[in-house]
Amino acid sequence: MSKVLVYAGPGTSHGSRVATCTTLTRLFRHQYDVQEVDAATLARDPWEDVTKLVVLPGGRDMPYVAELERTFPRAGDGTPADPVPPGSPACTAAARIRRFVEQGGAFLGICAGAYYASSWCQFATGTELEVEGPRTGLRFYPDVCWGPVFSDFDYGSESGARQVRVAVVDGNTTCLFYHNGGGAFLRAEQHASEGVRVVAHYETHPQMRTPHGDTNQLAAAVSCRVGAGNALLFAVHPEMPLGASLQDAATAADETHREQCFAALLANELHLPASVALSSSAGAAAQQPPRLTPIFLASEDNTALTTLEQELVQKAQPAHDTPQSAVERAAASLSPVVRLIGSVQDSQDSFLVLAAVASAEAAGALAKLVQASKENAPDPALPKPLVFLRSARHSPHLTPAMPLFAVKAYFDGLDASRAAWGAQAPSWAPVAALRTPLRIASVLGYAQVTSSTQTLLEKNAALLTHAPPGTTLLATHQVAGRGRGPNTWLSPQGCLQFSTLLRLPTAAGSKAVFIQYLAALAIVYGLSRAPAPIADAVRGRLKIKWPNDVYAEVQDAGAHTAARTGTVTRTLNGVTRTYAKLAGILVNAVYRDDAFHVIVGCGVNCTNERPTTSVSELVRQHAGADVAVSLEVCAAAIHAALENLLNAFAAHAYDFTQFASAYRGAWLNADQEVRLDEGAGEAPVRVVGITSDYGLLRTVPLGSALQAADARAWGPTDSVESVDLQPDGNSFDMLQNLVRRK
Repeated sequence: MSKVLVYAGPGTSHGSRVATCTTLTRLFRHQYDVQEVDAATLARDPWEDVTKLVVLPGGRDMPYVAELERTFPRAGDGTPADPVPPGSPACTAAARIRRFVEQGGAFLGICAGAYYASSWCQFATGTELEVEGPRTGLRFYPDVCWGPVFSDFDYGSESGARQVRVAVVDGNTTCLFYHNGGGAFLRAEQHASEGVRVVAHYETHPQMRTPHGDTNQLAAAVSCRVGAGNALLFAVHPEMPLGASLQDAATAADETHREQCFAALLANELHLPASVALSSSAGAAAQQPPRLTPIFLASEDNTALTTLEQELVQKAQPAHDTPQSAVERAAASLSPVVRLIGSVQDSQDSFLVLAAVASAEAAGALAKLVQASKENAPDPALPKPLVFLRSARHSPHLTPAMPLFAVKAYFDGLDASRAAWGAQAPSWAPVAALRTPLRIASVLGYAQVTSSTQTLLEKNAALLTHAPPGTTLLATHQVAGRGRGPNTWLSPQGCLQFSTLLRLPTAAGSKAVFIQYLAALAIVYGLSRAPAPIADAVRGRLKIKWPNDVYAEVQDAGAHTAARTGTVTRTLNGVTRTYAKLAGILVNAVYRDDAFHVIVGCGVNCTNERPTTSVSELVRQHAGADVAVSLEVCAAAIHAALENLLNAFAAHAYDFTQFASAYRGAWLNADQEVRLDEGAGEAPVRVVGITSDYGLLRTVPLGSALQAADARAWGPTDSVESVDLQPDGNSFDMLQNLVRRK
């Protein structure tokens, strides 16, 4: 999957940067992976071959000049830093971006990003905000970007923000866009021979300024041919929701049309296929993702919940005197049943912190908050409601606020699953008691719709460091779900998607790689020990595909085969079986405060249907009829297994060999013959194990006597003659039967 790189360093506006990432992620869906980068990354790293688009969002032009034109030397000798591709220009971000576009890449500049991408910036001349001079870093537009178009612009506030109407030239339509300090591209029509084309111009507005009495139509967006590539520059903010303007109201139709216009221009000018078309049809409107809903936090005994709440309360600012959104207005009206504490600005997201005691009355009040979130403007800069819900563990009254997930049923299932593990100790039972054993769901967070449970934990420092180990976030829908490498998706209902926070001491940091293997084991063993009919249906049919997937044996007949994708076949014990993906795992680690904060993300197909398979389908095949499968029971069974495995892992001093036998028994790849791509050619090898020190995939030549059942196959690196491969990216593609050396 190609990348879209969004600059996120000095100069960027938080609101524009977040809105850019959110909107592009939504528009591109499965086509491109949207990632934030800094100037050092753009200057140093070899990103061009895997990148489709570079984006410079709104912000401030002068910091862009300083940071993007700064040389990043290699320590000691002043030469460009490794690994700069051969023939690269001076090691500045601007030079690398310019060359990328010249060689066929695409660039998107928004507001300040468009000022900087022009050959001359002329901003607020004759005022204390004056900025004027040549811009030599990018020079995509060969003339002046002049502004601001409206004189009431104010840095650091929304007082001058408004909606402006522009005419989309080729689309024969007009569209409302958010505007705050943007300019106009002067004399754009005169540069047609240089590859410049006006794609949108401002419609006349009584408060609009014009340069030097110019009465011509002012260009609001231009497309610039640069070598073999293209740059699309917006003086307006196509990425921002119209609701971000405090001066104007916007309808749902306006928002839909804005995003359709933006998508169409990306497709037409930069050849980037987006997920909505330039149309006002109901079908296009239906493609809009659901609005984010509140995150409800519960716990088993309220202790961990209270501790986390206290930490966030210390960072909270009072709520706005004038509520900024439908959610804030609803939150302010719920007292005294629901207490509004204030807002917390974390590293990536801001949160509106509320607290309540679970009851029928509170559930009714919180249902109003959920409804308000669905009516809220789709503005990523608005705070996400975070509701501390005490006594939810035993409350049966929360359905109005959480109709798709029952907290009580989950905790009841977790208790039952823990008891089952205690009654039947596994082979890896802890050899020593842990002083503080891990408790999965020490804090349980649930949202009907959220961005990404993984990102919420990983990218927000306060939440990451103050949430207790075992904190688990679940969601019914994710609008920016994350997979391994660059994979992202809009997740369907029926998929169990959760992220669990762990902490490893510094000395055990190198062992974090094994957690993805333990998570896979937890899915296999957890579902195999779940209450009937789940356990009966899945037992013996679940297999682990290295490094991070769980597959299930499927039985297709006739026409059903064509409806399933991504199946693999394996011959085990002389029997050929077909498998389809049931679950995927993503593990990320962040080092902070002398500890590795590890986030285990899992997506398990529970009740959603093909194109792969689900627990529901396996149960239906086993029972011969439709049998209800509870998402809460599946989650509880997997979490109890994960808890048992991780506590045993810690008790065994983070030694994975204790689990080798169990892993091998569920491993789809044991003794599988694959081809090793050595660059000059391919060599056949056989998969035999995982190294005990670094978690590498161990392969041996076909003539080797070493078998997967041999303990030496699971020993440290260099203990036997082997080729050991990194579990990085999707390097082991069983669909192609090929392993590539990293």
